[in-house]
Amino acid sequence: MDDYDNRIAELAGQHEERTYNAFGPDAGADDDPHGNYPAEPRLIELVGGQTADAANATITLLRSQPIVFDFGGQLALVERGRVHALCEHSLAHHLGGICQFWKSDSKGNNRDCDPPSALIKQIIALGERRRLKPLDGVITAPTIRLDGSVLDAPGYDPVTRLVLDPMGQALPNIPNAPTIDQAKAALQTILTPFESFPFVDAEAKGALLAGICTAAIRAVLPTAPAIAFDAPIQGAGKTLLAKCVGAMIEGRAPDVWPHTQGRDDEETRKRLFTALRSGSKAMIWDNVTGTFDSASMAAFITAEAMVDRVLGKSEAIRIPNRGLLLLTGNNLSLAGDLPRRVLICRIDPQTEQPFAREFTLDPLAHVLANRVEMLAAVCTLIRARFTHMTEKAPGNLASFEDWDNLVRQTVVWADSVLMPGAFGDPMALIREAQAADPEAELLFALLDALRDAFGQAEFTAKEIQTRLNSGYSDNLRNAVRDIGGDRAVDSSRSLGKVLNYRKGRIVHGLRLTTRPDSNSGVVHYRVTATDTGFNGYNGFVSSHTENNLSNSKYKGRESNPSNPSNPETVTDGPCPRCNGEGCAWCA
Repeated sequence: MDDYDNRIAELAGQHEERTYNAFGPDAGADDDPHGNYPAEPRLIELVGGQTADAANATITLLRSQPIVFDFGGQLALVERGRVHALCEHSLAHHLGGICQFWKSDSKGNNRDCDPPSALIKQIIALGERRRLKPLDGVITAPTIRLDGSVLDAPGYDPVTRLVLDPMGQALPNIPNAPTIDQAKAALQTILTPFESFPFVDAEAKGALLAGICTAAIRAVLPTAPAIAFDAPIQGAGKTLLAKCVGAMIEGRAPDVWPHTQGRDDEETRKRLFTALRSGSKAMIWDNVTGTFDSASMAAFITAEAMVDRVLGKSEAIRIPNRGLLLLTGNNLSLAGDLPRRVLICRIDPQTEQPFAREFTLDPLAHVLANRVEMLAAVCTLIRARFTHMTEKAPGNLASFEDWDNLVRQTVVWADSVLMPGAFGDPMALIREAQAADPEAELLFALLDALRDAFGQAEFTAKEIQTRLNSGYSDNLRNAVRDIGGDRAVDSSRSLGKVLNYRKGRIVHGLRLTTRPDSNSGVVHYRVTATDTGFNGYNGFVSSHTENNLSNSKYKGRESNPSNPSNPETVTDGPCPRCNGEGCAWCA
């Protein structure tokens, strides 16, 4: 046996010693990060001019690896309960543990070598064309599938495209048909660390329970509302609450991202994409101030995946969105598309120095020590609702249909069957947030003033401008300025953009409709009355930030990248096409 054969035999022995189940009961926190190894090493020959063949052989090997996946467009591995994206260097390191590359030198001798840079680049550049196992996320405790069944088997689940990695811990048993007593015990397990928080009413407690249930099954939900924790004063415990909910799925206190008030919405989009790409399961957007409207965040909340450009490269990648978004703020005021996408849980310590309070139980420490049991309790609660089904609560929250079925309906059921009067319907909070949307009030004032000025007749942006210049009505001038600023008052082109951005939205029974004139290119507007929606306010119509990708090869909605939160201001001067009349081109 020559030196090369001895080297291969030695390598085979190393691989055989390291063979184990990557996600089984024997896998612990200190296990070898390379996961399962074949009993015999895979030898891959490198031949000049045949790099593509070697890359294909390497990809075939990666497909057999239990911890290697396509995480959207990224090559990634699952290690210790988290997703880790592989760059060129980390992929080379991983390949060094699962195979041996070799080539013949000019004398015909076989020599070991490292994977060539060209081969590594090819594998990464192929993206989802690698056709590895598709991965949407990693969980470390049981969860509930969309059909109501329990996912509690360690390893890869092709139905949900999730990996359950208990990291060596024994998983609790989830009864398939829990009794009412088991459901009550599960509810108590869920609520124990939160008993000292001063929730203002049953709706706030319902929002908390919805947030906890959302955290437990977020990985299987295509979309889910964000959860916000609100209070009238600093130090009330908002961030602590958010940390507790996020820690249930992170296994540690989740990352806290400071609010980006006053910055470009581009920064918000970049932060959210970075968090997803790094495998974050929960993100805390901390200390939101003022009236908050972000098209990027609104699109993120309703997107099953996020597509964005890789920093420093002229290429984009797609990342599955299974992140739980948590917000905190004092007297939160959400605007634009956010009110119907964010569930607000309000607490009020009713003291000048809430930071001086003492908790009999450290809630975060309790959650970290008992999170697996708490997540299992949520699964038991959801299964109990399926077992002892009652009439569904009316309504279905658009964009979050699966969440409504598994989370909202469970909260309403718990209030009806387990603890009557303890939890409010999360739908009521969404309606309340919509009613408090400052953008809605500004739009209603504008539509009301336009209806006073033009009645049921059509009008153009230039005709509005004529009325403003003639001093027709202070109410109309103030309404235009409040929603569009001075530029909307002074420029029909800017006013046309303001109107076009808000067409079709219903507020308190009024709606702005448009009719483009194909001959002149001028857009004609009309204010119409409608009786749809809740009390004349339709809060659940799909908005401009949602992308309909029914014809896409990807299932559901994606963010790619999102629209700005408001139309950008334009330069002075009339539109060269319609001379300031407000056509579809300039609007």
